[in-house]
Amino acid sequence: MKTLKLSLILFLLTSSLFSMYAFDYQTVYSHRIAFFDVKAIRIDSIKFEENDSVFYPIKAIRSTTQDYYCYTPYGASFLGEKIVIKDKWNYFFNGQGDTIKIKTDATLNESFELFYIENTVSVIATVISHEVQEFFGLSDLVKTIKIEIFDNKGNPIKHPYIKEDPVIQISKNYGFVQTFDIYDFYLNRSAYYPIYEKHSLLGLTNPDVGEHNLTWFEVFDFQPGDELHIVEEYFEFSPVQSRTRIIEQYHLRTDYGNDSISYNVLRTRHHYSRNYTWEITESTSSQNVTYIYRTNPEFDRLNGEPIIHYYDYEYGSAYAIMGSSSGKTIPNGVESIYNGGDDECWHQAIWDGCFPESTYYKGLGGPYHSLCFGFSGETYEKKLVYYKKGDNTWGTPLVITSINQVSEKKKNLIVNNPAGETILLNKELIEQPCLFELIDLNGRILLRETVDADNCTVNIIYIQNGLYLYRLIKSNQVIYTGKVIKQI
Repeated sequence: MKTLKLSLILFLLTSSLFSMYAFDYQTVYSHRIAFFDVKAIRIDSIKFEENDSVFYPIKAIRSTTQDYYCYTPYGASFLGEKIVIKDKWNYFFNGQGDTIKIKTDATLNESFELFYIENTVSVIATVISHEVQEFFGLSDLVKTIKIEIFDNKGNPIKHPYIKEDPVIQISKNYGFVQTFDIYDFYLNRSAYYPIYEKHSLLGLTNPDVGEHNLTWFEVFDFQPGDELHIVEEYFEFSPVQSRTRIIEQYHLRTDYGNDSISYNVLRTRHHYSRNYTWEITESTSSQNVTYIYRTNPEFDRLNGEPIIHYYDYEYGSAYAIMGSSSGKTIPNGVESIYNGGDDECWHQAIWDGCFPESTYYKGLGGPYHSLCFGFSGETYEKKLVYYKKGDNTWGTPLVITSINQVSEKKKNLIVNNPAGETILLNKELIEQPCLFELIDLNGRILLRETVDADNCTVNIIYIQNGLYLYRLIKSNQVIYTGKVIKQI
């Protein structure tokens, strides 16, 4: 019996090792999405031709090879228009239709021809290592394949700006770990040096590891107590100027399944403007608002995936969102492409003015707009200058005050902070009747009392110890806000 058990164990170990080393590698897989740098590869369709499998990857916006003033939203991915899996080889095709082939079962130190143009160039690939590597918490066998380029006389061609020979890395069970832009590889046959744009794997689905596609709900994922401080500025020819400063304090959050999220937000806003006659106007407001974020399928598209819209008379527009798992950028209208009813040639628009891109960040909202310069010299910018997410903070917080709030810097509204059973208010600051509200960090109003110079004590004996928000309202305008600690 012991001999049988030992034999069974040895058989299982041998089978495990055999399964790790024996079967063919594959560069791409149809059942998962692979994220490379700012681009993603997803197999959208498969055809079976005899014993071959033909994969058709996600499309991309690119210029056509016939006319670089023409674009198409139905262009090939950086791995080409299709990938053929055949007889232990994976076949790719560049923009000219030339074949780039990878021998997936090549063994250590084995060389094979990866690319060839008659009387011009040949590219030889050699497996230089075959070992177990770890990436994104996964452990798998990885082949590293060095690429060497030779002219028609057999002399090596070295790129003047690439010191090391390019390499491809293929994981046994997860495909490319590192590759290059196959579609553009030697796209220009007259070029002496090849185009080599390296792409490294950043994450996968199935299993979900590493970086992934940023979604709309991940951008607007806030918790009670989070804060965003935002500055929006516009400058024209002197003296025209406007500046808006906004503080958003997130309180109550409500999730409605996978459909939407709503937030109760205390939004404090100060607006400054100066017109052509040097007249200055300022206003400050603070109010509770409700933000509702619903699903946004277009934003949830993969990085680089064309988003196409058709209108009347077959006119259309297309653009692609770019970014990473921490941020995404939607291009402005100038960077989109348009057709005039002709699907064969899409054009970029020629516009004058300041049209900034829209950038969104994970857990920090958006859109934010980097500084842009208009045709007439005007500038526009919307930027995040401070945030508080849980215990993490970044940047310099804004301080927004109005004319009625100037004295707050000199005198505190709450005299005893931390407070015990009662809150004592500075009666010099509430000479007229005001409304005092105490709010918990979830945005719930715990008490609301009318106070004035003769009634400046608020009973909080039934309030639990902790940190709370408060605000003082006069004539429907918030004139003081702050934090108070209840501590006995």
